Amino acid sequence: MQDEEGTTQERRGIPRRTIVTGAAWSVPVIALAVAAPAASASAPTGAQLEFLDGPYSVTACGTLSPVTVSLTAADGSPIAGQSVLITLPEGLTWSDGTTAPKAFVTDASGRASVTGIVAPAKNGTFNLTATSGSLSDVESVTVTGQQLLSQYWTNGGSTSTWGTLPDGSKVVGFHTYLTPDGQLWDANNLVASGVTSASAQFANTNGSLDDRVSYMQGGVAKFWSSGTGTLTFGSVPAGAVTVGDHLYLTPGGQLWNGNTLIASNVSSASGRYTVQNGNLLDNVTYVENGVAKFWRSDGVTATYGSVPTGATVVGQHVYLTPNGDLYNGNTLVASGVSSASAEVTVQNGEFYDNISFVDGSGQARYIRTSGSQPLNYTFIVPAGSKTVGFHTYLTPDGQLWDGNQLVAENVVDASAMFVNNGSQFNDALSFLQIKPC
Repeated sequence: MQDEEGTTQERRGIPRRTIVTGAAWSVPVIALAVAAPAASASAPTGAQLEFLDGPYSVTACGTLSPVTVSLTAADGSPIAGQSVLITLPEGLTWSDGTTAPKAFVTDASGRASVTGIVAPAKNGTFNLTATSGSLSDVESVTVTGQQLLSQYWTNGGSTSTWGTLPDGSKVVGFHTYLTPDGQLWDANNLVASGVTSASAQFANTNGSLDDRVSYMQGGVAKFWSSGTGTLTFGSVPAGAVTVGDHLYLTPGGQLWNGNTLIASNVSSASGRYTVQNGNLLDNVTYVENGVAKFWRSDGVTATYGSVPTGATVVGQHVYLTPNGDLYNGNTLVASGVSSASAEVTVQNGEFYDNISFVDGSGQARYIRTSGSQPLNYTFIVPAGSKTVGFHTYLTPDGQLWDGNQLVAENVVDASAMFVNNGSQFNDALSFLQIKPC
């Protein structure tokens, strides 16, 4: 990767540097790789130490262009032969892999050139510190351009790394990823380009295992299956966004299932595809005119009048209100909820609603309702986590948890679902992880 040059920012006053006022000048005790000129015993009153041409920028994993620090007397004349100690923040390293502070000596112009600072793999803003005697200055380094690995993991032992994607990419469903420039990837297969929104899931359709991806491309609603190829839904208006399995929502609130208009004045929606007794079913949960509703392609519909106005859909007939009340149909499941996700599964011919959420106490929860085998679990995951799918949680610092199991770190986005691959049921996690240097 090429280094990026720092940009100059005008300094007003001396908000960060320290001025010596008659204090004794001391040289930091540090072993230098080369012999340094003898340092003067003290600094004049009003001496100034500062970074020049900051703040600085660099590409992730790149080497920062040389940084210059300046040491001058009160009258602006250079102070030569003085040692300046550079301290790196956590994350940055020297080119030799070390992290301890290093000393650099000012030349005849009162400047020291600091080289060999290497950026971490992760984006962020970091502060360099320069000290010399009782003088100090701080300047920021901004790291951008991190690279992401598209990853897949199941609790059944399957793991895959599909490739490297640019910063800003996101997970849109079952091992499916969308880049900032609109490339849509299913694993390591480029499905389409020029894509603006997408949603993906896995389906076992009567023994046929399919990746199913719905997307908008060039204003046109499309659907792709690894088993059947591509469909185009020409009736869906341009400007719609994908909200589920061949399910699209327009800016004006029209909700389309393929070429079929399901409802109008819809504020939020989510859809899943299921198979029951060999029948292929589209399941659509939505809010229409402030009312929570459900529609299924076999003619089943429901209205949930107990759900307050203003709720948003978070999964299979599950709704979250602005104040954190979580509803499964007409049933209040929990209050104070900060994030939630829900999906429907079919086992032995029975429908189950699977609801993952973080409750008001910060506890990660999972419940399975309906059917003959309800479940209720609490998981020990770090505070501040959010739900990203089937009992899966992502922490603010990038830890990805499947229940009580830590799956990965340095994760920036993730999506999880429960899959039946024909031989076993698995938690399937798709995620983007910062690529190490």
